[in-house]
Amino acid sequence: MPLSKFEIACLVPPHYDYLASTLIEGLAGLGHRCAGLENSNHVERLSRSKFKHFLKKCNIIIVFQGNSVNCEFLDVSSPAVKVFVDGSDLPSMSEMPKITFDYVFKRELLKIIYNRKSPILYPLQFGVENRYTQPQKTDFQWLASFVGSMSNFQRLAVHEYLNSLNDISIFTGSTGERAYNGSAGLPMSTPKYFGILNNSFASIDIPGLGWDCGRTWEILGSGALLLQFRSELIYSTKLIENEHFIGFSSLEELNGILAKIKNNFDHYNQVRKDGYRFSLTNHSSKARAVYFLDILNTQKSSYVKGTRRLQINLTQRYRNKISQGRTFIADKVRAVGRH
Repeated sequence: MPLSKFEIACLVPPHYDYLASTLIEGLAGLGHRCAGLENSNHVERLSRSKFKHFLKKCNIIIVFQGNSVNCEFLDVSSPAVKVFVDGSDLPSMSEMPKITFDYVFKRELLKIIYNRKSPILYPLQFGVENRYTQPQKTDFQWLASFVGSMSNFQRLAVHEYLNSLNDISIFTGSTGERAYNGSAGLPMSTPKYFGILNNSFASIDIPGLGWDCGRTWEILGSGALLLQFRSELIYSTKLIENEHFIGFSSLEELNGILAKIKNNFDHYNQVRKDGYRFSLTNHSSKARAVYFLDILNTQKSSYVKGTRRLQINLTQRYRNKISQGRTFIADKVRAVGRH
């Protein structure tokens, strides 16, 4: 792929999507044109007629996972490099549109499940979006924080443990802000959340639905020391434990880490600084885009065939609209997606 600037067709969901937003923000930041049908995830929105024409001349077509992604204009005969990005929370492969993809990237690519005899899959996680990045501080309001919705038993267990410490230097809980609403094309502002991260020496990351968690990259981009529940993921660029972050697998281990931070501040402060620098260099949205394009430039095509039909009939369009409406209404009355 010798061109320096690419025309990239992006088939994205109409709502904000962490992975689509990260990758396309990076690609656009490198100067590539990213166009599509939706007004979401940093895509340049085109009319249906203009997008059909764009698909015929573009260099790369990226199809993101999701039932709401409109694939009706996807041309199986297009000479463009075709890429499927599976950003789902599940370790199993999502159903792909019925064309042959040259490359497949997957967010939840687990070490013990991945088999090189199967079609080659490339890891692609969330990253440090531009909006996460804050100057790293030298003074802190909190020694440690754990911020977010307590959406599973592990998060609840950590929350209750931290509360039991009765330590005023530790923040645990929610800010009441909403990071996304399930229908808007861009995220919502959460200044309280990012303020807490930036004013914390360390912050705790427990995965929500998938192993890859947006909080990982929000913590690192905000300059706090990442205390992460150890992950099973294959990363595009590996974070090194005790060099870029501190890992734990139990409440007892977390308890020991919090005690060690107080007794060996200089060591943990160095990990905090190194993790911040490493992440801004290797896990920014631009770094994700560079890695993505490098795979397309250096690796052979995998030729993976999808099975889901491309054409969306009128009934399915109405179902998608109804589904989006239900998501929007439900988000108004639930705390899902809150920080």
